[in-house]
Amino acid sequence: ELGGEARSMSIVIGGLAEFFLYAVAAFAVLMYSSDLVQPMLYGLCDSLQPAIGYNWGAQTYDRVKTLVKCVFSATAVVSVFAIGVMFGFSRQIASIFVAGSETELLDLSAHALKLFSVKFFFWWFGFAATSFYNAIQKPKNAAILTLATALVFPMLMVVLLWPLGLDGLWLNQAASYVPVGIVAFVMLRRTQKELAPQLAR
Repeated sequence: ELGGEARSMSIVIGGLAEFFLYAVAAFAVLMYSSDLVQPMLYGLCDSLQPAIGYNWGAQTYDRVKTLVKCVFSATAVVSVFAIGVMFGFSRQIASIFVAGSETELLDLSAHALKLFSVKFFFWWFGFAATSFYNAIQKPKNAAILTLATALVFPMLMVVLLWPLGLDGLWLNQAASYVPVGIVAFVMLRRTQKELAPQLAR
């Protein structure tokens, strides 16, 4: 998943090369800021994978449902909090990585951070679903979501959002995670129906 995130970012960086040097510097600020949040989300999901996998194998599906609810709820709360902080304090966060004398870069980074933070509103769902499928040994489903997150939708959004210029690039990941979330929701619903007899125990 980390590798997929890197590939997704490289697609955006490729688009930034078409603009100007400040845009690349601003994107670096976004990545540093994102690194303050994403490790928490990775930790929340990955730390519960063994427990979910163990209870799934033991067929204690009531515990599985409880653990899955904890994962989705916790990642949602952290993500919403991250959006609030990044959007409300975008300039203060950007100033951590940008010298105060670089006014133009600071303004661009603060604006970009507000748009970029929207990704956390959608990202958590697809990632939590991927983690769930890894935990219950369904690598095909996890691979589909990872590929969609890392390559398919980011490339599509570069094309669709290109008319927006830099704003389209700042919004690339947020826009990519919307269809990923839809795919994840459909997959989870299908899995729920397939496993209805076991989950009803």
